[in-house]
Order: sequence, then C-alpha cells, then structure tokens
Amino acid sequence: MATNRVENINPEILRQCREQIGLEMEVVDKKLKIKSGAMENGEIKPTFKQLEKIANLYQVPEWVFIS
Repeated sequence: MATNRVENINPEILRQCREQIGLEMEVVDKKLKIKSGAMENGEIKPTFKQLEKIANLYQVPEWVFIS
C-alpha cells in the first residue's frame, strides 16, 4: 500500500519552526523516527502522520507548514 505524502509543504518553514524552539535535527529524528534534514531540504515530503507528529512536537498547527 502506498503511503500518502503531504504536498505543498514549505521546507523553510519546517526548519524555522524547529530552530525557533531550539531543537537540533538529530533530536527530532530520534524522537519522531524521521529524516527531518531530508524534509527540510525538500528531498522528501512527510506523510500525514509524520506532519502531525512534527506539528505536535513543534507546538504549532499542521497548516503552518503548508504553502
């Protein structure tokens, strides 16, 4: 079964939100078991579940990342 990815994610916003709360990419990767660097570089798009986890960790609504 294919995993649905979220389109129109703004990688720069992902990075800015992470940096604003003072988290390193390695910490995010370990906590959420994702490749945040690849997402922030626009190489991969997060799944809906990953986006939900990122939003919860960064304490922002999911729509913030959509451009």
